Amino acid sequence: MASERALTLANDRYQAGIASYLEVVTAQSTALSEERSAVQIFTRRMAASVLLIKALGGGWRPADLPAADAITSRKGSPALPETLDDGQTPESRAATRRSRSFRS
Repeated sequence: MASERALTLANDRYQAGIASYLEVVTAQSTALSEERSAVQIFTRRMAASVLLIKALGGGWRPADLPAADAITSRKGSPALPETLDDGQTPESRAATRRSRSFRS
């Protein structure tokens, strides 16, 4: 990140006697603030992923998930399970939702 580079430069300038320690502390504060923002964004992305999975009909049963060694040995991403927790396929669940929304 740019703030980390600015912190490195501020430290170098301080050690060379060109800048005051206030410049280093300001750069540290900026870097920490940027790092906190990145963590908050990551947290919101993960929460949004969970909400998306719930909105699409819930999660998967552990039995539907591939084994860990099967995931690491495959190229590309693993396929979605064929049925959801209630036995419906994702396509049939989506069709049911669409027909319900037209009735309202």
